[in-house]
Amino acid sequence: MKLIWIIFPLILLLTIPTEKSFAEDSSNHEKCINTNNTKNIICDETFRIQSVNLFSVVDSSVGIFEDPITKLTIVDLGTFYGLGGNGTIPDEIKVYRDNVLWKTTTKETGIAPSTSHSEWQLPQTFFFNELPGKYKIVLLTNNIETLVFEFLVMQITSESQKNNDLFNLPPLKQVKDYAIDPGLVKCNFGLDLIFKKINGLPACVFPKTVEKLIERGWATVI
Repeated sequence: MKLIWIIFPLILLLTIPTEKSFAEDSSNHEKCINTNNTKNIICDETFRIQSVNLFSVVDSSVGIFEDPITKLTIVDLGTFYGLGGNGTIPDEIKVYRDNVLWKTTTKETGIAPSTSHSEWQLPQTFFFNELPGKYKIVLLTNNIETLVFEFLVMQITSESQKNNDLFNLPPLKQVKDYAIDPGLVKCNFGLDLIFKKINGLPACVFPKTVEKLIERGWATVI
C-alpha cells in the first residue's frame, strides 16, 4: 500500500505541468483570435503571411516604378510578364480591373509554382490580354480575404519615366540638372511648391509650413 501511495503523488506531479502547458497554449491561441477577430487564420500556425510582387521583362528601374502621386506600383504595359507571391498559397485569387471583376483563378486551375523569384505565381499567360488600367488583386484563403494589392498598368514612355525621376529629385536639382523652369518644378505628393523671397529659388514644403512662411514674409507662391 505504501508503494501505491508513493507512486500516485508522482503521477500527479508529472501530469499537472503538462495540463498547465496545454492550458497556456489554448489561452494564447484564444487571445490571438480575440485580438485579430474571430476565425482569423493568422492565428493558425500553418498560415504564413503573404506578399505580392510584379515582374517585368526589363530591369525593374525601367519597367516598374512607384507613382509619386497615388503611391501605387506602375508596371509597363509592354514589358509586364506576371505576378508572383510568397507565403501561404491562396485558395483563390480575384483580379479586378478598374473596379470590375476581370478574372478569377484558383490553386487548382491557375496559381502555378514559381521560379526563383517567389513561391507561387500568376504566369504571363494569365495577363496575356491585359489592358491599361488600375488592377486590384484579392487573395482568399479559407474563404477569408488575406491580402489586397493594387497596381497600375500603363504604357511607360520616356516622358513618363522622366516625370517620375523628377518627383524624386530636390527642386534645385530639377532646375539645375534638367533645366526645368522653376515654376514647373514637381513636388512629391503632399508637398506644395513655394519660392524663397530672398533669392526666388523653389522649395517643396508641407501645406502648414507654406502658411507660416507667407505670414512671415519669407516665401511666395505662384
